[in-house]
Amino acid sequence: MDFPGQANAETFSYQAGKLSSMQDPSGMTNFIYQAGKIELIDKTMDGFGAGVYYMYDFTTTGDLLGMDYPSSTEVRYTRDGSGRISGITIDGTPFLDNITYQPFGPMKSAAGQGSFTLQRTFDQRNQVSRIQ
Repeated sequence: MDFPGQANAETFSYQAGKLSSMQDPSGMTNFIYQAGKIELIDKTMDGFGAGVYYMYDFTTTGDLLGMDYPSSTEVRYTRDGSGRISGITIDGTPFLDNITYQPFGPMKSAAGQGSFTLQRTFDQRNQVSRIQ
């Protein structure tokens, strides 16, 4: 990060080899881990006093299950048998579902709220050649 007029303005702290906190001119950020995965990011901005929290939930296999934002918005992910995201809900309302993938990689299609659909076509090098 670059803060004009403040060279080397960031301070980083580590515990058990993981970033545990960061201080910069905007305030302090603390990182809390559970079973080696980030569970909570707590950001306190100087001049505001109150902290801003980002919560993370993981499955037992370590895949990201969801995030809770400071606005109280909850984003949750459902996964297919291969562990890829197959659906996304926001505050319990489906946002994207029926997400499908190319055999060895990127998302191929998805359906969203209302009549939204996404279809991607790929060339022989597995690069997107068309989006509709």
